[in-house]
Amino acid sequence: MATPRFNLKSSDKPQSLVVMIYRLHNQRSVISTGLSVQTALWNKNRMRLSERGGNIDAINTNRVLNHFEQMTRECESALLAQHGSFHHITAAMLKSSLESKLRGDTNQKDEPKLLDYIETFILHCKSKPQDYSTGAIKGFNTLVSLFNKFPSGKSVFLREIDYKFYDRFQKWMFDQDYSSNYVHKQWSRLKTILKSAAFDEYMEYHKPIWDRLPVSKKPTDSIYLTEDELDELAECDLTKNKRLEKVRDVFLVGCYTGLRFSDLVRVEEKYIVEIDDKLYIQIVPKKTNDKVTIPLKPYVRKILLKYGKSLPKISNQKMNEYLKEISQMAGLTNMVSIRKYPGGVKTEVQFEKWQLVTSHCARRSMATNLYKRKESPATIMQITGHRTVRAFMEYIKIGEEEGAKIMASNAYFS
Repeated sequence: MATPRFNLKSSDKPQSLVVMIYRLHNQRSVISTGLSVQTALWNKNRMRLSERGGNIDAINTNRVLNHFEQMTRECESALLAQHGSFHHITAAMLKSSLESKLRGDTNQKDEPKLLDYIETFILHCKSKPQDYSTGAIKGFNTLVSLFNKFPSGKSVFLREIDYKFYDRFQKWMFDQDYSSNYVHKQWSRLKTILKSAAFDEYMEYHKPIWDRLPVSKKPTDSIYLTEDELDELAECDLTKNKRLEKVRDVFLVGCYTGLRFSDLVRVEEKYIVEIDDKLYIQIVPKKTNDKVTIPLKPYVRKILLKYGKSLPKISNQKMNEYLKEISQMAGLTNMVSIRKYPGGVKTEVQFEKWQLVTSHCARRSMATNLYKRKESPATIMQITGHRTVRAFMEYIKIGEEEGAKIMASNAYFS
């Protein structure tokens, strides 16, 4: 365990409060001892008062500081017995436990604070990368950030999480102008945390409350690029701008393979295989961990050869920025109406299409264009990695008129 340190809060003043500083896993907690001492008597190296001349006040103060350190060790031992591993304990948890011990609160073990438990849960996730993706852990950290900003979010106990609490949390998020789907996502993450806490017997399992979501998920409007629009991107002359040319090429490979950005930038020669005289990309996506085998379109093979069978490296942020510039140059200026729900209120906003193009449009474009060519969802899902048809169909972004045209080509309407 970490060694607690005692420091003066105001070393430049004649009298100063003594604070205990505790560091663990690069986290820092400061706990007030409530003791005020003479600065001149403080020994910085020993982190105690000088007892020269048998100073009774200094001796008694040092005994209190020794008691603080002893209580810290007792709290460490109790948390270690409770969680089974040093890596599952945070500095914030120790601070909460020690403050509880100082108050004489014997029920703290059974009623931990929400934020303490979330931090413990995140450490647990990091210890099992095979079960929790980097994106999932990032999402739980987002929840921590929100509760740190939310009034009373730092002090709420697990037992206090009920429908009324979440209703207050929801209203606060809407006041911050977060969208309905963002709020819905936070509640889904919180439910994961609460179910884990219930499993660990820190609270009761309130399924009726947790299943009654205060806000439902709203349908989202996302764009895809048609095959004609992809051709326009491919034909856009970028030879004099290598920066944009590389981004355009990487994006088009995504549009013809359906790979996520995190997997797209990993593509290199070792992932290209030959099966029955045809070339494929065979890769294990980071998110699903299920191997996918994707036929290589001639145009994709040409791009890969252009860059030595591996794609140029670029950050997702820069790619999204450059894609808008490229799409505007390619003439993707038709107007698109997008539904948004800021603060939970539905609004419709008009954009030129180039303004909405991002790296994630690549997967959506591949799935939608194959679907329009009447490829079965089951086959496309083998590439996209979707496990349910419902989740897959959310990716298919065809308008009402396009859907009618596809239906009209069916023999039933002949």
